Amino acid sequence: MIVYQLKKYFLRILGFIIKKLDYPLYLAKKNTSNKWKKKYGGEFRIGMDDPVLSILFDITSRCNYNCEYCSSSQVRNKKRHILRCRDAFQYYSVEKWVEAFRLVEFEYTLTISGGELFVLGENFHNFLKGVAALDNVKLITICTNGALITKMEQLDEKVREKTTLMVSYHPTQISKESYVEAIDDVCCRGWHIGMFVYVMEANQVDQYEDAKKMLTDRYAVGLLANPDVKNNCKQQKLKACGKYISRKDLFQKVGSTTFGKFCFFPAIAYELSATGIAYRGCTGKGKTNFIHNSKSLYPLKRPVPCPLPVCYCLNKYAFLEDFSERGRELDLVGEYAKKEKNIVNEM
Repeated sequence: MIVYQLKKYFLRILGFIIKKLDYPLYLAKKNTSNKWKKKYGGEFRIGMDDPVLSILFDITSRCNYNCEYCSSSQVRNKKRHILRCRDAFQYYSVEKWVEAFRLVEFEYTLTISGGELFVLGENFHNFLKGVAALDNVKLITICTNGALITKMEQLDEKVREKTTLMVSYHPTQISKESYVEAIDDVCCRGWHIGMFVYVMEANQVDQYEDAKKMLTDRYAVGLLANPDVKNNCKQQKLKACGKYISRKDLFQKVGSTTFGKFCFFPAIAYELSATGIAYRGCTGKGKTNFIHNSKSLYPLKRPVPCPLPVCYCLNKYAFLEDFSERGRELDLVGEYAKKEKNIVNEM
């Protein structure tokens, strides 16, 4: 355990140094490996002149939950009140955000996360309506706990057709009955749920089967086992979750090293903060003010060595060299659900 932690810290420090040296972007220009030919193309048009970009928008740290295992800045400092957490619309108006997204010169998918997005109420409603109407937006993925969706004014069918939900289930924060009631309302409103995510602590692994039966059988949607690994060792999680998640994904979720592995995510993706600062995915490079300079976003044609010690996000590690069968569809959540037979029941 000590050796594993030391290795993890060493790779984190090394990754920080390499990011400062621009080493990953340098190698992206030099790498000419033919093995990436099987990764080229797909719905993202990887490696082509006009690929589909991926923009990850961290819109707020505000949330109606208070999970111990969450990385949100809100819960890292429990003394901070929810209203003191900043969100994107406190920095710029909805209109400015929508206009900036309109000016992006490539087609792109938009993944919106937080925090809980629907605490933003009318602002988020108007923003979602605005970006869904843009021609350059191919797909919108919303990461939510689902508890507040029905409290927002109903959006029209065109918005919902362009949007998929990845709905997390936190058994430490909500009862089964209340969760099912909320999801029933979401489905009645016509939202498409791409996947449920069961976010569990170590003592809740045994409850996964019940949760899967409750959600997968009721809604015919896959349930991803997402172990909380921040306070538990790798070996415990491998033993506890091995039968609920594919081996490759499990290794990612428990902190398998990704440093140095070639990945197309930094080549086609940008991460965008609530303050309006955008930078190339995972590298922290190419920082720009998205509101004033969204036209500057551009893709790379070749993969980039991962500068980070670990990667937990399936919409990022799907573009790693280890996942040649993934990162082919714009709907990464739906792609995961279809390809991982141990996650989705036979329909």
